[in-house]
Amino acid sequence: MQEILLCDCHITNACLHQYFRREVQAAVDRCIEAEQQRDSTINSHAVDVKTAVQQARLNEREILGKTIDRYKGKTKKLSSKITSLSNLTADALSKARTSTLQANQSTQRTQGLMSATTSLQQEVQDLCKQLSKQQEDLLDLVEQLETKKKELTAAEEAVPIREFGKVREGNRGQATWPLYVWELIIEQLVNGTPPSSVNPNIVTFIKKLSPSIVIHELPSIWTIRRARTVLLVIVQTLATYHIAKAGKWEQMFTDGTSRKQVTFQDLIITVEEDEFFV
Repeated sequence: MQEILLCDCHITNACLHQYFRREVQAAVDRCIEAEQQRDSTINSHAVDVKTAVQQARLNEREILGKTIDRYKGKTKKLSSKITSLSNLTADALSKARTSTLQANQSTQRTQGLMSATTSLQQEVQDLCKQLSKQQEDLLDLVEQLETKKKELTAAEEAVPIREFGKVREGNRGQATWPLYVWELIIEQLVNGTPPSSVNPNIVTFIKKLSPSIVIHELPSIWTIRRARTVLLVIVQTLATYHIAKAGKWEQMFTDGTSRKQVTFQDLIITVEEDEFFV
């Protein structure tokens, strides 16, 4: 019995499964059919809507075209009137601008002439002031120049020697060195200056003490060496003068020496010039 019941249960379950499967399949088919009907309905409505939209657009375009044509005509008339008015207005504005510009230019020219006249007057006044000041400065400079000329003349007159060189006595004879040149040479020789350094010292003295002196010629080295002979004569003359002038000889010595195999004999005399100096 149990086996029979189990068989019946299996059969019943199989039948139920088949039944439910058929029912599900039928429901699915009905859903698919409903969807197809919906799609066809939507498509038909969409076609109708599209057609209506196109028709409405065509109608709207026709209405807009007619309206635009009417407004175009009116716009052309208005634009022509506006153009004519604009031209008239532009001509009037250009004439007004031209007249205004001319008036401004005239005003500017007048102002420019007035300012130029004022500036020229000011410049003339400034130039007059500058000229008067320059005249005063010129007078001061002239006075200073006269003063400097007088000072220069006085300085030139104060300078006893203007040119350094040999001097000719009269129109004939040979040019010789003046006495002040011999004094310069002898004074340096007395102080122990070598003959080769005498001329540079003379140039230095002239450039530092009196730059206005023009140097034409300098003594030769032979003349400077010859001045030592003159110096010897002067020294001997002064010594003789002092000996002759002295009232009493205090002492007298002799001394001999030699230089370069030449024998010298010196005589030394002490004289009394006054009671306080020997």
